[in-house]
Amino acid sequence: MQIDPARDESLPSLRWMWRLPLAIGVLQVLFGIVVLVWPSITVATVAILIGLNLVIGGVLRLVMAVVDDRVEGRVLLALWSVLSVLAGIVIMRSPQQSVAVMVLVLGAFWVTWGLIEGVVALTPSARGARGPMLVEAALAIGAGGILLLWPAPSLRVLVWIAGLGLVLIGTLVITAGWQVRGAVDALESEFAG
Repeated sequence: MQIDPARDESLPSLRWMWRLPLAIGVLQVLFGIVVLVWPSITVATVAILIGLNLVIGGVLRLVMAVVDDRVEGRVLLALWSVLSVLAGIVIMRSPQQSVAVMVLVLGAFWVTWGLIEGVVALTPSARGARGPMLVEAALAIGAGGILLLWPAPSLRVLVWIAGLGLVLIGTLVITAGWQVRGAVDALESEFAG
């Protein structure tokens, strides 16, 4: 008996799962481009863009953690999502806060995110997207480390690090989303065949 993936109830979350990382990646790239195109924007605008990115990305990843049937990495993804939303709220709470406070929160978040992403990338369920996830983890740890080691940079340095970090990491998340889509397509064709 062949399974029809279009009617099989066991694969519903897999069919749309690749769209969440794609949406997160596109959002990060767009926010990164906005920050890079207008480097003279104020600290408040940078804070709001970065905070929105963290909150929206955190909510989308929390949805991924809830609907993902695989156990490995689910708790870490949920933890990362909660930390993302909290960091976004802290950054947006007072957009006029000093650059040093925003750099500290963002740097600590990026290092934590990179560590969690690296652990999740090493789980068996990350097989199809392990490479981009490890590169994303390294970039997040590197960008966060730079911000933490150099806590009082000028606004221009913060803008460039944040903008480049968002564009690079967003591109890797988009790549991971497409890889997940390819894995889902392969799985569905395996069920069909």
